[in-house]
Amino acid sequence: MEDTSADILMARQPIFDRDLRVVAHELLYRSSASRTEANVFDGNQATCDVLVNNFISIFDKGNQRPVPVFINLTEDLLSGNTLPALDNKQVVLEVLEDVEVTDEVINAVRHLASAGYRIALDDFEYSPAHDPLLHLAHIVKIDLTITRDNDLLKMVEQLKPFKVALLAEKIETEEEFQQCVNLGFRLFQGYFLSRPQVIEGRKISDNELVLIELLAALDDPQTSPDHLENIIIRDPNLTLKLLRIVNSSRFALVQKIESLAQAIVLIGFGEIKKWATLISLSNNSDKPSELTLQTLTTSYMCETIAERTAGVNSSSAFLVGMLSTVHAMLGISKEELLERLPMSDDITAALSDRSGMLGYILRNTEHYMAGQWDNLDSDIDVFLYREAYETSAMWAHENIDAVAN
Repeated sequence: MEDTSADILMARQPIFDRDLRVVAHELLYRSSASRTEANVFDGNQATCDVLVNNFISIFDKGNQRPVPVFINLTEDLLSGNTLPALDNKQVVLEVLEDVEVTDEVINAVRHLASAGYRIALDDFEYSPAHDPLLHLAHIVKIDLTITRDNDLLKMVEQLKPFKVALLAEKIETEEEFQQCVNLGFRLFQGYFLSRPQVIEGRKISDNELVLIELLAALDDPQTSPDHLENIIIRDPNLTLKLLRIVNSSRFALVQKIESLAQAIVLIGFGEIKKWATLISLSNNSDKPSELTLQTLTTSYMCETIAERTAGVNSSSAFLVGMLSTVHAMLGISKEELLERLPMSDDITAALSDRSGMLGYILRNTEHYMAGQWDNLDSDIDVFLYREAYETSAMWAHENIDAVAN
C-alpha cells in the first residue's frame, strides 16, 4: 500500500489542563509540495488513517502516558459517512468552523459520537444553528484572537446550557490564561503555555551552577575528561543517573561501569558530555515534562540537521538547540545566562538573533516544530527537516524517562 503520508509535514501542539499538564495534542500537518492550506485532510479516508497512525507511532514512545490527538475533519470527510480506522480513545475529531450545519453533517457527527468518538467544534462562534451540533459535541474550541473580552463572556454564557468543555486556543499571555480559568475553561492551547517563564531576580542554586559549567564544557574544545568528571561529581544525583544510563541496555556494554572516568573512556567524551547535560537540565527544572521533551527534540533535531550540513559543527548545533530554552527553564533571562556562560561568537549570534548557520538551523527548527511552515526559509531541504523532526521526536520520547527519573 502506498504511504499517503510521505509528502506531508507534521508537527504537534500540546493542549493543557488548568494545572498545565498535557492532556492532548493537536496534530498539525500540511502538504510538503504546496505548503499552503494547513491542517486539512483532502477527504481521503486512507490519508487520515495513515497520517494519524504515523503520528501515534512517532510520539507514543517510551513510558510516557499516551494522550489523545485532535484531528480536523473536513465536510468531505464527514459526508463520506465512514468511521476512521482509529481507536476512539486515541483521537478527538474536530469539526471545522467552515463546515455548514446541514442535516447530513448533523447525522454524520451523530454517527461518530454514537461510535464513541469525542467531538470538538473548532474556532467556534455561536449561532442558534449550531445547537444540534452542540448537543452532540464534547469540546468547544474558542479562538481568543477572534473572540475577546465582552464577546468571550457572552459566548461562555450562551454555551452554559450545553454539556461541553471549553477550550481556549491561541492564548498569548498569563492574563488571558487566568481570565479563561476564571470563566470556567477547562482546556488551554497556545504557544505562550509552552514557553517557560522568566522569574525576575531568581537566584541560581549550586546544582544549577553545575549545569551551567556543563554547558560551558560542551562548547569548550579544551575540556579534558578529568575536568568534566570534576564538574559532574559535585552533583551526586547527576552522577548516579549518568552511571545508571551508561550501564543500561542503551549502550549494551559487556562490563559494568563503576566510575565516571571509566564511562568517559568506554562511551566517549562527546556522549558523556551530552547525557550529563541532559540529565542535569532535567534535574534542575520544575517545569512540565512537555518542556523537557521540547528541549530534547530541539537539541537533537539541530544536531541531526547539522550532521548533514557542510561546515556546521553538530555538537555546537546540539548546544544551540538546548540553550534556546534552557535559560527560561532555569527561570532566568537569556542575557543573564549568556553573561554567566560565555559562548563562542557563532553560538551567541545564533541565540541572540538567529543569525549565522547555527542560527539558520535553529530558526528553521523552531518554525518546523511549531508548525509555522510559512516561515521556513525558502531554500531549506524540507524533507531533511521532516526526517530530522520525526527522528528527534522519537528519540526524545524514548529517552525522557532516562533523564527525568
